[in-house]
Amino acid sequence: MGASASRAIESQVRDLIRFLEYTNSTKYYTVAVVAEYIRKEFCYSKPPYMASGILKNLGVETLQFKPHDLHMIASKYDIDIGEIGGIYFGNGKRVLCTSKSKSEFTKAHEIFEHLFYGFKGYKEKHFNHGAAEFLMPEEEFTEEALSLGCNLHYLREIYYNCSPLAIATRLLALKLVDNFTVIYKKEIKKARENTRCNKSCQYDIGKDYSILLHWVN
Repeated sequence: MGASASRAIESQVRDLIRFLEYTNSTKYYTVAVVAEYIRKEFCYSKPPYMASGILKNLGVETLQFKPHDLHMIASKYDIDIGEIGGIYFGNGKRVLCTSKSKSEFTKAHEIFEHLFYGFKGYKEKHFNHGAAEFLMPEEEFTEEALSLGCNLHYLREIYYNCSPLAIATRLLALKLVDNFTVIYKKEIKKARENTRCNKSCQYDIGKDYSILLHWVN
């Protein structure tokens, strides 16, 4: 896709956002509609949906920083280094991604940072929702998850550019599971602390990393 075509799509997206705001659509609905629109316009018909190429077509430069450079970035922009996933510079010209494991979701997030730049009231949670909708569309993902019994390993084969944690989070957001627990190097963290579940399924992701999906029967 040429630069002029990408600029036309970007202009159309901004017109779409203005229309949705005029009709008093919620911000979550607006970013979901934009996610569907850009998938269609950039000719994605099935997963995996890749954010990298879209950023390039939109003229947003993507840089991969090495761990030792993050301290400089965090200090310069007064950011908690533990929270850095990507940094969007408001002129729409640069995205910084900190690790390959985070990069695709981070880049999808930054697409929305870029397209919604200048529109008021949109926050990180809205861009995260947009990234999830882009990478794992609600209707399609729900159908796939139900047909596969919410098997995390099988879903990773389809949405292989998404991390296991992102997939588990999507399952929870769409109420396909009632909770999940991440066990990493014997550290245990539940997504929802006060949810009592009586059915679980464990998925070992790596040597020291497991995710347990939980349901209430």
